[in-house]
Amino acid sequence: MNVMASVLAWFYVVFGGLELLSNGLHLATGRSRTWGRLQHGDLPPTATDDQVHAKVLRMFAVGAAVVALTVTALTTGTAWWVVAAGCAVALVAAYDAVTHRFVRSTVALAVTVALLVLATVAAVLD
Repeated sequence: MNVMASVLAWFYVVFGGLELLSNGLHLATGRSRTWGRLQHGDLPPTATDDQVHAKVLRMFAVGAAVVALTVTALTTGTAWWVVAAGCAVALVAAYDAVTHRFVRSTVALAVTVALLVLATVAAVLD
């Protein structure tokens, strides 16, 4: 795996781990609706408590998937697993951007797509 793919893989490991820890804490303490609203600023202020709770659940699941995919990439040396992790994050960002139609959700989607493009380029060059 080349340097760009390795850097992206470690970025995704940290990102996924933080999502697992923070959203897991929100879920374990039963405060996903209040703390989740503070963490997920890409949701509009009009988002209901149930929408915030669903976002916390989605990001917890994505965190687990991203950690698993990028650890697989790092152990096998295959950069395409990093692309799969980027796809998982981009799918959730796309869902939020389409569902909420909020500027911050669209910006989050643009950032994740840019990272996905970088991961794809790194995998092709590998």
